[in-house]
Amino acid sequence: MVLRLTGIAALLVVCACSGCRKAANEAMESAIESQIARDGGKANVQIADDNISIKFQDEKGELRIAGGKDVALPEDFPKDVPLYSQMTVSWQTLRSRTRGS
Repeated sequence: MVLRLTGIAALLVVCACSGCRKAANEAMESAIESQIARDGGKANVQIADDNISIKFQDEKGELRIAGGKDVALPEDFPKDVPLYSQMTVSWQTLRSRTRGS
């Protein structure tokens, strides 16, 4: 499921960067959310400008994927990891698991 979701997210980043219109973005958001629901999960997909955000919830926990031009580092990113002045973040994936999964 995660691999399929990551593939869908990558496709959407390309679509979003190609200048898709708002209606097309909303249709794509709905299609992804529907597919995830058929697989037993719950998702919130947001496509805007050159960015995509997917929040996916299932019995194992939560998965958050963000991609595009304005992706921020996670809040809990280690402070001892060096950051370079010209560095940009274009992709982020966070997974939190529920106890017992």
